[in-house]
This record gives sequence, C-alpha cells and structure tokens, in this order.
Amino acid sequence: MTNSHYDHLYDFIPVVTLSFPTGNNFTPDFDGLNLGDDNAFDIMANGEHLVGAPYINSNWPLTMRKGWSKNGFDAVKIGNVFGPYPTTLQSDDCLEEEIVLVMPNASLPTNQEFELVLSGHNFTNVAAFQLGFTAAKDDFEFISAESTVLEDFGTEISVGGLNIEGKEGLKTLWLSPTVTPKSVANGTNLMKFRLRTKNAIPNLQDAIELDKTKFKNGFWTIIGDCLDNISIQASINLLGGERGSEAVNESTIAVSDKLICLPNPANDAVRVVYDTDRDFSGNIHFYDMKGSLLLAKTHEFQAGRNIVEVTEISGFPKGVINVTVKGDRFNHVARLVKL
Repeated sequence: MTNSHYDHLYDFIPVVTLSFPTGNNFTPDFDGLNLGDDNAFDIMANGEHLVGAPYINSNWPLTMRKGWSKNGFDAVKIGNVFGPYPTTLQSDDCLEEEIVLVMPNASLPTNQEFELVLSGHNFTNVAAFQLGFTAAKDDFEFISAESTVLEDFGTEISVGGLNIEGKEGLKTLWLSPTVTPKSVANGTNLMKFRLRTKNAIPNLQDAIELDKTKFKNGFWTIIGDCLDNISIQASINLLGGERGSEAVNESTIAVSDKLICLPNPANDAVRVVYDTDRDFSGNIHFYDMKGSLLLAKTHEFQAGRNIVEVTEISGFPKGVINVTVKGDRFNHVARLVKL
C-alpha cells in the first residue's frame, strides 16, 4: 500500500513478528534454500508460513490481536529519505525559471464556467512532475480535474487547492504508477481543470500564473534527473452560461501562433517562445512602431519549442513593439507591449 502526499512517498508495511533462528546457523544470503531463516520473502509471521510478500495484496487480512502493542502498519519513506521524492527535487539543478506557462490573454465575466486545458511541449521521458499555480479562491471555484493521457491522475491524489479547506492556489502532481517514462507529441492535452469564476477576470494571465513562492515546480526522469525546456500551454473552453459578444474577450497576442512573448505586457525582460518543426539558425528582431530596429539577437533554434530569455528591453520605448523570428525563408511576427 503506497501513499503519496505531493512531495513524499511512503510504503505502509504491516507490523508482524518475524521468527528467525538465533543461533550461528543463520546465513543472511537470501537464497531461499532454508525455509524461514535466510529468505525475507519466505518467512513465519505471527505463527503463519508466508511465501512471497502477501501484504502487498489488497485482499490479504492482517490479524489485529487484542492486547498486542504492535498492531497496524509501519510507514517507510521511500526515495530520498532526507527530502522529497524524486531524489533531486530540492537540487539546484532544478531551475524553475526553465518552466514556462503560456496562458491566454482572456477576460472572463462573473459566474463563467470553463475548462482550463493544459498541453505539453517538449514533454519527453517524464516520470514525475509537480506544478503550482496562483489562483485566488475568491476569484475561482474548482469543480473537477481529469486527464486522458496521464495514468492514475485523479482529483483525490493529483490535484489540491481552491476547494480543499479554502486554500489559495491550485497544485497538481503526477507520478507514473509503473515508473515508466511518459512522452507525448507537442501540443498534446495533458490535463484539464473545470473552474467557475466568482468575479470578473480582466486578464487570465494575471489571475493564473506559476506559483514559485509556495510550491516547487519541476519535471523529473525515472532516475530523478531534472528536465528543462518543458513548457505548459493553456487554452480555455467555455461551458454553459451566456456567451454574448461581450462575455469573453480572448486575444492571441501573436500574429503567428508559432511565436509568443511572455510576459505581455513586459518591463525589463521577456521570454520569446517559438515552435518549429526543424533546426535552423535564425534571428530575433525587436522593432518599434516606426520600424526602427531596437535589438537583434542570433539564436540556434531546435525542432520543438524554443524559449529564449531576452533581458535587454528595459531601454525600449513604451508602447507596442514588433517581435520577429526570421529564418532563411520565413518571418514570424508577434506584438509585445512595453511598459
């Protein structure tokens, strides 16, 4: 029996009295040749001969004896016994800055029910992940969560927050039940949350963001190594209610759906998120509305999602900035608002 509580994993093993010889004949080689003396999986427990590890079966009865002090189960923490699971969860190698959440710039009216769908990019060989989102309990009501591609994903074990003891924020985690790495094609829907607005939301980008203050965000391989360059892209599906022309205003921000700037608006720094199906050497250009070149950067783009951090925009003029990614035969454009 195993229990996971976000950053901890425990195995619960029944407390039994094991009968081993106390003489010099005890040889702990676990070869299974001598019944009950050197095979931990072929033992006498509570006077009963047990073969294998029957306590891992859901229908195995544990006899609770009256007056016996050792009734019940012992909890054994597995993984990194000095910290959360996986083993490198608290490692400096897990940089939360590498995780990008692409949230649509959408306004929602009060009492609007909607699905927040999260899709993965560069989601390859992932055995476990956990993510925290800022989402005020006074702004949103949590209704449900589900996934069609993540095994054993459920509200009870994979999602917390908002509806649980009135907590702020929304947290989600997943650990492969068979510890088998998971890979999905770019843009595959990983999970979706069903929410309802309690107040009017002027901009969803400001209302739901990655929470880097209360929760450790990260993706890990089967051996606990951190994965970077993974991003989560959100989209919304409206459910029920009135859908007048003024009810929802969603802007894609970018002229090309391949190119997104985050955050938007921005002040001192911006991330340029660009999706491509091939490797190429290209350029990122920033222009003001008069067409004057403000900044040019070269970058070696790789097939998949590319995230380029640009920290030189503090001196840009306020207003709308055109951002372009140029290759040998194409030019994709997005618009950035500089504060």
